[in-house]
Amino acid sequence: MSPSAPRRSRRLLSAAATILLLAGLFPASAAQVFAAGSVPLSTIDLAYTQDFDTLANTGTGNTLLPLGWALTEGGGGSRDNEQYAADNGSSLTGDTYSYGATGSTER
Repeated sequence: MSPSAPRRSRRLLSAAATILLLAGLFPASAAQVFAAGSVPLSTIDLAYTQDFDTLANTGTGNTLLPLGWALTEGGGGSRDNEQYAADNGSSLTGDTYSYGATGSTER
């Protein structure tokens, strides 16, 4: 075995461990990682802004999201349905919410 073989083995193990670590940080589906029209946030000093004013301001079965955003719910509750509800902050029901004043498009 050459003297550099242990170093190469350590590098390969390190690379494999990094890949496994990164694989655990991301959902299995590429569609979940990169939603349609997604905006990469990997560029340093490049601001990304989103005002969320396109979210629904009424109803409980809303699915319209800003371009590049996705919604996944878990937990098995009655409203675990990949939909969100509009609310003014007074609801006590577990769900994903679009918060704002009643009827206001400012979310």
